[in-house]
Amino acid sequence: TAKLVAEARTISHFQKAVIKIGNYLIVLAAFMVAIIFMVSFYRHESFLETLQFALVLTIAAIPVALPAVLSVTMAVGASVLAKKKAIVSKLVAIEEMAGMDILCSDKTGTITKNELTLADVKAFEGFTSDDVLVYASLASREEDKDPIDTAIIDKAKSIKTVSEKLSSYQVKDFKPFDPVIKRSEVTITDKDNKSFRITKGAPQVISALMEAADKEKATDIINKQIDEFAAKGFRTLGTAKTNEQGKWQYVGLIPLFDPPRDDSAATIKTAQEMGVDVKMITGDHTSIAKQIAQKVNLKNNILEASAFLDKPNKEAGVIVDKAEGFAQVFPEHKYRIVELLQERKHIVGMTGDGVNDSPALKKADVGIAVAGATDAAKSAA
Repeated sequence: TAKLVAEARTISHFQKAVIKIGNYLIVLAAFMVAIIFMVSFYRHESFLETLQFALVLTIAAIPVALPAVLSVTMAVGASVLAKKKAIVSKLVAIEEMAGMDILCSDKTGTITKNELTLADVKAFEGFTSDDVLVYASLASREEDKDPIDTAIIDKAKSIKTVSEKLSSYQVKDFKPFDPVIKRSEVTITDKDNKSFRITKGAPQVISALMEAADKEKATDIINKQIDEFAAKGFRTLGTAKTNEQGKWQYVGLIPLFDPPRDDSAATIKTAQEMGVDVKMITGDHTSIAKQIAQKVNLKNNILEASAFLDKPNKEAGVIVDKAEGFAQVFPEHKYRIVELLQERKHIVGMTGDGVNDSPALKKADVGIAVAGATDAAKSAA
């Protein structure tokens, strides 16, 4: 993610236009100076006087004050936006937003509130619902202030039997959630001083950790349960632990509901009326993306990132352009989507709130960090 942020470079259409105007005037001035010298040479006029005239013409023709005048004009626009609680970090973004025709929007925390509540968890063979909450809570950390972790920990604390079990474990090593690998991991010691690992994250990522035989057996059950949760609008997390042999065992699934923001549907409708094509991009399951899309005035032609990843640039660009959104994407996929749309001559906007949105926010012509966004997202926007 950090590498993509460092690599992201975009010259605005406004800057290109100013450079083009400047180059045109320079060429025009050079052409006129050449004609003046030819005429003066033919008339046998003073070379020094002709040179002075040519210098005056050159200085007058090149718009030295143009950048300053345009900067002042855009600064006035920025002050107007500031009164509407929108902070402009780059002045050229004002002009880019005026010409924006596609807006890519992250789902969680942008279209939705990022205020999560837990539904009834699903435990797999050999485990109970309490086990799912215990292990998921151990793989969470309250001080990180992560909405998912907070929701799981609050749920665990509210159940007496789960809360009592938590006190018998000690955390030895904690690896926070990584948006690239889409899971967190913790090393735990129990009351018998036995160590094991627990992980929590995207269900497909968790199942990939299992042995081939166990994975094949569990995949259909997991996918079926995820689809059932998704049909109700729930996003799903998986949790697993290692056994005495160090092999991963799938403990269960945790359904989370994240409702759309109150103004999301109206905002998207307004953007569409202004001629902006809104595309939702999320790391969640496709079914969840379609469910949320229906609630916020978006069509449900949501594709997975695999639909364009292995395609040539031209074909991938057509797929991305026609799709209404993408699900199960990683940070590098969001960056690629923005890049493909820009190659098709679109002026692309990107909204987001998390670290995983930073590369795409910086790459987009207009990067918009929403209220409550992380510092990384704000600096990239």
